[in-house]
Amino acid sequence: MRRIEILLCCVLVMGASLAFSLFALAQTKQSPQGKVVFSSSVMAKLKPLVKKNLIFLTDYQTNNLTYLSKADDKFYLQIFGFADATAAGAQFLKEYAKYFGSADYKKELKLQKQSLDMLGATHLIYQQYYKNIPVFGGQMLVHMANDFGIKSASGKFLTKVSINTKPTLNKTKATNAALADAKKRGFLSDGL
Repeated sequence: MRRIEILLCCVLVMGASLAFSLFALAQTKQSPQGKVVFSSSVMAKLKPLVKKNLIFLTDYQTNNLTYLSKADDKFYLQIFGFADATAAGAQFLKEYAKYFGSADYKKELKLQKQSLDMLGATHLIYQQYYKNIPVFGGQMLVHMANDFGIKSASGKFLTKVSINTKPTLNKTKATNAALADAKKRGFLSDGL
């Protein structure tokens, strides 16, 4: 039963990544001749990826990557010989998070989940944070082979996040408001 759950999870992740990538591809700006159009500054930013023969999709509004892979195989990081997947994932973020829109991956991306599928591939899910608060919709998925070569990465990094993170209620007022609401909804009895 556990194998079926893992297999279904892998199929869902791959399906979601494909759907997300196809949506991003459909949103890419094209010239009248049907070719993708990038400004010279975006071309300069993406040139190292082109030189490495990597395949990528970009968000049509931000020009940040939403998908990265290599057509014929996996690609390797500048440093290799990692002891575990989290070390390889950290090196991937160091080298490639900027292309997805992260200015400071150490502060903005935190490992949320790591899983291993039946084929031996490791999947890392990183959550985007702003001032230690999770950003809804901001995630990056890194998929790697059992030798830690990167098979692909996908995700959406939300740039220009700006929100007041200081609470407007103190701890006592927040607790009292939550208890009153729970009581009103029938989650708590009068004795609690």
